[in-house]
Amino acid sequence: MLYVLFEIWIWVVAAGLVGAIFGWWLRSMRAAKEVAREALLWQRRVERLRRLATGLKQMSDDEEGSRDGADR
Repeated sequence: MLYVLFEIWIWVVAAGLVGAIFGWWLRSMRAAKEVAREALLWQRRVERLRRLATGLKQMSDDEEGSRDGADR
């Protein structure tokens, strides 16, 4: 009888460990997905800022070129 209770206890502990490991794995996958999503958002923001900076530089260069042409 004691052996049966011990074996049941072992199976319960094993199932608890498997559940805990699966839960940890699931949480880590969700966290990794969230990190990837945030990285993609930041990548898009940086790309927008680069395009904006390029456009502003071109506008500045165009204004500088038109001023040089008007001075002559």
